Amino acid sequence: MSDLDKKDTKKLYKIKSQIFINGINLNYDIKKIKLIKLKYQYVLFSGSIQYLPNLDALKILVEKIMPKVIKKKPKLKLIVTGNDYIPFKKNFIINAGFVQKKKFFQYLKGASLFLNPMRIGFGSQVKIINSLVFGKTIISSKKGVRGINLNSKLKNVYISKNINDFSNLIIKNINSRKYNPRVSNYYLKLFLMKNIVKNFFKKNKII
Repeated sequence: MSDLDKKDTKKLYKIKSQIFINGINLNYDIKKIKLIKLKYQYVLFSGSIQYLPNLDALKILVEKIMPKVIKKKPKLKLIVTGNDYIPFKKNFIINAGFVQKKKFFQYLKGASLFLNPMRIGFGSQVKIINSLVFGKTIISSKKGVRGINLNSKLKNVYISKNINDFSNLIIKNINSRKYNPRVSNYYLKLFLMKNIVKNFFKKNKII
């Protein structure tokens, strides 16, 4: 799915492979999706904590990163999706639970930032792809965007160096545009699955 995966395949299996990047099928018009209107500003984290890298990331976010942010932004909330239960009880955290895809997109569109402080990562993550397609500003660890070809000119993804840096990046960018159409249009063309299949066939001369 990425250059990193291609290198790993070469190293492990001594074979040449072709890249078929991860992508999404989107049956909604992003511009028409209404964001969820809440009385508070919020940042979003998504992912099942049954998957260890997600649990580790959420733990770091709740226990180390957000407390630093809340000191500067006491009314800010952290909304988490993808779990019936999360083992964290803080005033700033809200567990939205499992949500249908359209509602997730509404939460995503309404979030001030999408956060992904993953320290363990394999392959490319669909939640980051979704966030890019929705034109979000993203604060992430280096592992969190592993295997994804980012356009640095769009300046919507900020890679943290450490926990303190992650907190500072949230505070600095908290008032970013919730939906950036330029970012959305670029990544929608890149990550829409029908475009990926078409480009893959064309590159590899497959009829």
